[in-house]
Amino acid sequence: MLDPRTLLPALRNLNPEALFVTHLGNTSTTMFNQADAPNNFYMLGSMGGVIPFALGLSLANSQTVIAIEGDGGILMALGTLSTAASHSPKNLKLIILDNGSYATTGGQRSATASVTDIVKVSKGCGISVSRRFDTSSPHTISNWLSEPGLRLAVISTAIQDDAPAAIPLTPAQIVTRFQKDLSKSSGGHP
Repeated sequence: MLDPRTLLPALRNLNPEALFVTHLGNTSTTMFNQADAPNNFYMLGSMGGVIPFALGLSLANSQTVIAIEGDGGILMALGTLSTAASHSPKNLKLIILDNGSYATTGGQRSATASVTDIVKVSKGCGISVSRRFDTSSPHTISNWLSEPGLRLAVISTAIQDDAPAAIPLTPAQIVTRFQKDLSKSSGGHP
C-alpha cells in the first residue's frame, strides 16, 4: 500500500503541466498542503463528481487531465466510467485511491474492501487499459499514466490516520484561480 501523503505530491511533481482534479476530504487537503498549484482543482463536498468534471475539462482542451477519485466516490458514480469510456479522450487519466473505506466520514468499510473490483468494473465499462497498483513507486505509476489514451489506475493506499489542515480557500477562490491558470495556459481561451 502507498501512503497518499507521499504519493500525491510525487504525482504532482512528476506532472507539473497537468491539470489535477482531486476529490473531497483528505485527498484534496493533502494535495493542497503538500503540492498546491494553481492548476489543481479541489472538489470540496462533491462526492463522485471528479470524473465528470475532469472529463469535460479533457474534452475542452488538450492538456493532460489527471482525475483523482476515491473508492467511495467511484462507487457512488460508477456510471461515469462508461461515460468516460464512450468519449475516450486521449488526455484523460483516472486514478482511484482505494483504501477500502470511507475514511473521511469515520472509516466505514467500502465495497472495494470485500466484493467490488474497480479494475474489473472499469474494463466492463469499456476502459480497457485499467490496472491496480499495490506497491509501485509514484514514478512507475506516472510513467504508466503518461502512455497515450484513456487509462485508469486503482492505487491501494493506506488510511491516513491524521487529517491534514483544511484548505483556506473558498470554492469561488478555487474556481477563479483555476480559471486564470487555464486561461493563461491555453493562450487566453479557457
